[in-house]
Amino acid sequence: MSKIKRRLFSEFLFILFALPALAWSATVTYTVDSATDFPNPERGWYVAMYYYGPGIGQNENLNESSWQNLVTNTHNNYSGDDNQTLIKRIYDLGGIYGGTDYATSGQPLDASFLNDLSRDLNTARSMGAKLIIRFDYNEGQNDGSNGNKGGQDASLSVIEGHIGQIFPILAANEDVIAYIEAGFIGQWGEWHDSTNGLCDANNNNSVAAESTILNDELAALPSDRMIAVRYPGYTVEMYNTLPVTPSQANITAANAFNGSNYSRLGTHDDCFEVDQYDGGTYAKGTNLGWSVPQFKTFLAQQNYSVAEGGESCGTSTYSTCSNSVADLENEHWSAMHCEYDPADLQEWTNNGCIDTIDLGLGYRYSLLQSTLPSSVTVGNALNLSFQIVNNGWANCYNQRGMEVVLRPAGDSGFTGALAIPVTESAANNSDPRFWQPGQTYTVNVSVDVPGSLAPGTYSVLLNLPDGHASLYNGASNPAAYINYALRLADAGTWEPADGYNNLNQTLSVVACGACTPTFTATPPPTATPVESNSIVATAPLPDPNPTALKAQLGAWADSVVAKIYSGAMVHVATVSLGSSQAGWVSLPLPADFLKNAANGVYYYRIVEIQGSQSSKPMGGTFMLIH
Repeated sequence: MSKIKRRLFSEFLFILFALPALAWSATVTYTVDSATDFPNPERGWYVAMYYYGPGIGQNENLNESSWQNLVTNTHNNYSGDDNQTLIKRIYDLGGIYGGTDYATSGQPLDASFLNDLSRDLNTARSMGAKLIIRFDYNEGQNDGSNGNKGGQDASLSVIEGHIGQIFPILAANEDVIAYIEAGFIGQWGEWHDSTNGLCDANNNNSVAAESTILNDELAALPSDRMIAVRYPGYTVEMYNTLPVTPSQANITAANAFNGSNYSRLGTHDDCFEVDQYDGGTYAKGTNLGWSVPQFKTFLAQQNYSVAEGGESCGTSTYSTCSNSVADLENEHWSAMHCEYDPADLQEWTNNGCIDTIDLGLGYRYSLLQSTLPSSVTVGNALNLSFQIVNNGWANCYNQRGMEVVLRPAGDSGFTGALAIPVTESAANNSDPRFWQPGQTYTVNVSVDVPGSLAPGTYSVLLNLPDGHASLYNGASNPAAYINYALRLADAGTWEPADGYNNLNQTLSVVACGACTPTFTATPPPTATPVESNSIVATAPLPDPNPTALKAQLGAWADSVVAKIYSGAMVHVATVSLGSSQAGWVSLPLPADFLKNAANGVYYYRIVEIQGSQSSKPMGGTFMLIH
């Protein structure tokens, strides 16, 4: 009979989580905090701070005191959020207060402007803030050249030259940028009323300049940073073949956050609820032929993976609390201007929904429970499972890190803390950008405990730092960087001194050779079949201190590969059978494994069968006690 090699590989990292009945796992349940107002990065209300040119007296200088004064004044006027982490920084390049008018002069930006831009970005970092940035040439000033629509904007060639000067500075400081607004074109940089013909008066994207400018910005900005466009219809027209329906135009989970241009384009709606079209927000992109409900349906799906922010611009029959809250929630807004429009903000305050908006904007993640073993051996994997719910209106739009932190019990802050990075993926639900609003997720992670870690009892914490190492909340970095760590909305978990979320779990770390079983009670008395990838694994009563593994080969085989797990894989053994065999065989346990392995329950899987005509990989359970 001819021998055919077959390789059947399966990873069984699910094993620990598929056997929740094992008593050596400890589960803690948390109390969700649904009412506390606290700061969290890249979400919520923001103030706008304006820059008009080097040395201009009307500049709102970006510093801690100026920022907090604006925040406090706004909070005193309305009952909104005074725990802000975002600043909208608007740079006017049109010389409105006597500075250089770069639009009409067409000259390059001078060094003092570029130095001020760099200084602002460094200052934001020192304050623990993130910036939403826009550039424009026409901040509403009326020079008589454009009716009542303000002054001149710049030509396409001038704008491209300025992008070439500005965006390398932005790229070098992307860590403190929440997102960019497309800007540059027309009044307020909002892509209407261009004096240089850069946008279409017929409300569709038939002018190539808009696409050229947007593509220039996307190419010059790192691919992990987004740009918000004033009119979502323009975005759809530029990057889709017409006709297209809202569902056909939507980003899907498969291409979300993939760095492509379309996956990086959000929206800034700067006339929210002033009328049924939001001041033209849903009136642009007429080639689409979409109704207002279709635009809102599009944004409701699109904004699962891109940012939307903006401001109101006047009360109307559409700006009631019920209507405003419903639209902000359904369209998954992440950020909103807290100074404008005053009439809307006052209406929302008077009618009791300003605090609902405050808590709803962006993400609001809460732990429900966590499960982990009571002990782990150094050099082995620690498996952790936790459930999390998003009670906010949006999810993260920029990448975050995730770390399991082990800190000696009784210590606090960064003292003795070991932060072990988690390899994030959508597959194990460990990427917070995919934790969608209104949904609950079970996150299964596995981290390697270093062999050098001292045995003892450790507190277990979860750290969700900024996605950029330059803003990492750690002992050697400025205290302001703690502002960049994500806080979970639970009672008794947040640690403001370090930015960690305490799981209120303890873990015994044991050394090899002085190990104790990882279970604390009798194993389950009956076998539990578990089906995965068409391979059946069973968890019967553990076989105590075996010297060999058992496998049933469905056909002749020369050798097998066994993988041994204690939650995660801890040993691989290739066993030669000496000659082709079939049926039940015994596979000697490797001597080095028997000598060095910790006491506890182990699982084995026969994952590779060589020389076999047809075999089903098998597995079993055994217990090792030295």
